[in-house]
Amino acid sequence: MFYFYFIATIVTLGIFVISSNDLIFQNTDFSTIATFSSAGNWNYWILIISFLLFLFFLYYTYAWIKDDIFFNQNLNSDSKAGFLKNMRKLEKIAMKHGGFYNERLKEKKASWKIK
Repeated sequence: MFYFYFIATIVTLGIFVISSNDLIFQNTDFSTIATFSSAGNWNYWILIISFLLFLFFLYYTYAWIKDDIFFNQNLNSDSKAGFLKNMRKLEKIAMKHGGFYNERLKEKKASWKIK
């Protein structure tokens, strides 16, 4: 899922840049590569929607990376108390991220002898 969020972030950023060039900057060198000028007045909607989608996918990409770092830090920690303290959040992240994370969490629970 991370790859989807990351690629969608890059694609929407590209669409936003192309649309903003058509409406704001009007760089003719860039317009020969890609343009939405044939969209006419719809170009304003393309600009707004691509910007909102960019922010949406950027947030989810950031949240995924933040959760991944938190998960790995807690699983690689030697503190059982810290692991137990963050167990609920680790289980939530493992469910959201999928099978590989669930397996790693189960292995860590087994090594700490936690149900």
